[in-house]
Amino acid sequence: MPSAPLVDPSQHSVDAVVQALAADVERGLTSGEAARRLSETGRNELRAKAREPAWRRLLSHFRDPLTYLLLGAIAIALVAW
Repeated sequence: MPSAPLVDPSQHSVDAVVQALAADVERGLTSGEAARRLSETGRNELRAKAREPAWRRLLSHFRDPLTYLLLGAIAIALVAW
């Protein structure tokens, strides 16, 4: 049975992490232990966040004041041309 979970495993020694996870570095997990962990915590995958629509990404570029400055420069250049 695993001991108390580590808050940040990267801050601990390998032996401490292996002990906390009740793992065997040489043989890995047994099929039963892997199945138990899968049912307990679910699949080991990252959840993708919903993608922002293209029109919203386009409009987000117009939040920067430099964009307005450049658009103004284009307008002046077109008028002068």
